[in-house]
Amino acid sequence: NDLWLHTRDYPGSHVVILTEKKKVPEEVIRHAAKLAARSSGAKNDTSPEVMVTERKWVRKIKGGKPGQVRVERFRTIRVRDE
Repeated sequence: NDLWLHTRDYPGSHVVILTEKKKVPEEVIRHAAKLAARSSGAKNDTSPEVMVTERKWVRKIKGGKPGQVRVERFRTIRVRDE
């Protein structure tokens, strides 16, 4: 049930929150989303979207480039510059 985050429509790092099967506070998810945005091609975007999903909904694309994945179910968080 670990959470996986990645900036939508930009190349960059995947961020994983290890949940230990516990509910993760929204403030922790928002902080992780900011890390994902800063570690991506969206670092100069003032309001990028970050996908958040459980790790089980992320699949590697067969024959795809390293790091290329398909995400089946997710919600998005818009990260604002602060």
